[in-house]
Amino acid sequence: MKKFEAYQIIAEEVQKFFNVDAAVTLFDTEKIVAYYPGKTIDTRAKLGNAPTPGSNVLEALTSGQRVVRRVSKEIFGVPFVGIAQPIFEESKIAGCLAIACSLEHYDNLLITGQEILESVVTISSSAHNLSAATEELAATLRSMDSEIEQVNKEMRRTNELTQEIKKISKQSKILGINAAIEASRAGEHGRGFSIVSEEVRKLATDTDSSTQAIERNVQEVQSSVGLLIEAIKQLTEVTESHANEVTEIANSLVRIEDLAKQLLKMGQN
Repeated sequence: MKKFEAYQIIAEEVQKFFNVDAAVTLFDTEKIVAYYPGKTIDTRAKLGNAPTPGSNVLEALTSGQRVVRRVSKEIFGVPFVGIAQPIFEESKIAGCLAIACSLEHYDNLLITGQEILESVVTISSSAHNLSAATEELAATLRSMDSEIEQVNKEMRRTNELTQEIKKISKQSKILGINAAIEASRAGEHGRGFSIVSEEVRKLATDTDSSTQAIERNVQEVQSSVGLLIEAIKQLTEVTESHANEVTEIANSLVRIEDLAKQLLKMGQN
């Protein structure tokens, strides 16, 4: 049995070799001698028709080389890859076996892959933006922590100044008491001195009262600032932790994006 005759016998069975829909056409050197359309692929081949000019079959018959071409959906309604394999009989071309394998599921997979890639790119971009915003927030909180700590230092200085004023107030009060004693000793001649000593003691009392009020206010502010500092420190730690996590997610998405691009490129090739 000649090889071409064997191809005529098995041509119909070739479709079963593929997991996808396929159409099989067998040519001798001049015309179509057998045609088996697929379930969705129909190249509208007619027995006895010559190979179409410019087709991969004609090229295979002319060159003696296997020719593979992709055919778009617009031509026959279904995208497929056309494979033209020349058949040799004693080193001479005896015909050509043409197989059209459906790419419909494959193209759908590519479309899905492209959509996944676009989604990953969008998520990756959002993650990078979120990471940058979180890092900026963490930096702002660190700056606020530093500034509030400076305010706390100033409040401590104010407290120290208040303590000094209280000392002066006590000394003024003692001075007023001593002046009153001296005025009492001086009798009539010490009346003017007595008025001054009374004003000094009054000033010392008023100063002491005001100083105590200031001290209470400073303590309240210090307490509030201390709570604020602690809250900012905790928030900074949480924010920095989230920033690191978001950065890791963004980096992972970049790797996924690269893998998706590679897979898509492999599919397109």
